[in-house]
Amino acid sequence: MIETCKTFLQLCVFRGSIGDSRGDNIALVSVFLVLMLLELSPLVSLFSNNEVVSISVHQRGVIWLLAFLWHMITVVFIFAVLKFKQLVEKVRQTVASYFGVFILIQIIGQSLLLLKLSSVPSQIQTLLLFTWLSWSCGVFGFVFRSALGTSLIQGFIVALLTNILSYTVALGIVSVLFFDTVMKIVQVQ
Repeated sequence: MIETCKTFLQLCVFRGSIGDSRGDNIALVSVFLVLMLLELSPLVSLFSNNEVVSISVHQRGVIWLLAFLWHMITVVFIFAVLKFKQLVEKVRQTVASYFGVFILIQIIGQSLLLLKLSSVPSQIQTLLLFTWLSWSCGVFGFVFRSALGTSLIQGFIVALLTNILSYTVALGIVSVLFFDTVMKIVQVQ
């Protein structure tokens, strides 16, 4: 597992490839368990202290369901892209690498949320957030570049489309199933 974590770190600094990642059952289950646990944290940190109190358990569950669906639909899109390129044998490694770096990116993003509590000027916070978002897009592009054997720009485009489409589909499903709850959550924010 330590080697797998090292591979995810290397991918985050644009080194290595998904071929270095273990795509076995242990790696996939571990990545998804950590991912789902990590997704519980933003349910609290998205809202100020007063707003957390006003969000019901049901609403938090809907937000978690949205994250879960988003990740599952992302797996489907990754499979579809690799199937289209006739690279199905790379699905497990790509999924493990994609979500492994996603976890590391989320951990860094969570630490950036701590800046809200500090006296760091908002301009610097915005610059750091923009840098974090740009870097994360580049990392996901690098993962897809490695999986598909394409250029970094093409990998970036595939990663961007995968994220946008999977989140849009997940949000659409959750909005249809829980329209009133989604509207309440949006109104709170």
